[in-house]
Amino acid sequence: MDESPSYDNPIIHPPPSPPPPENSAQDETQSQRTYAAHKQLEVTGWRDIHDKLLATGTELSAPTSFCCMICKQDQPMDIYRCRDCGPTATFCLSCLEVHHENSLHLPEVWTNTSTCFQPYMDPKACLRRRDGHRCTTTSPRTVKVYDDADVNSSVQFKVCQGNQ
Repeated sequence: MDESPSYDNPIIHPPPSPPPPENSAQDETQSQRTYAAHKQLEVTGWRDIHDKLLATGTELSAPTSFCCMICKQDQPMDIYRCRDCGPTATFCLSCLEVHHENSLHLPEVWTNTSTCFQPYMDPKACLRRRDGHRCTTTSPRTVKVYDDADVNSSVQFKVCQGNQ
């Protein structure tokens, strides 16, 4: 049986490394330039589609209608929506205030200058008793409310002075 000498075995004696090219500094500089040029192309490509993506996103988030679903009047300025009432529930301000008088819903507003809906906080909103009971003296209290989607909001409610 013919055995080859152990020095020919590449596991025991790996072949010597090839000598470095003479212009390795030049190759490294060229590689850096190529990488920088590639990254610059990526940035330019992103800038080219960024505005288109933003415009499409804004268009898709815009209200489907500027008509109040209760009074059926077109709204020239602001339209309000309530996701808790439905995905396309839009209101004028007066119908929103009446419809959400004692509600924990979180309405949003879209103005003519908006690119997205903004949270609408009615400064007069306050939860009251629904049974019509009137207290002679009340004090407003603020509580944090968390809904089933883990959205929190601060809500005011009126407490009769005797029920504190």
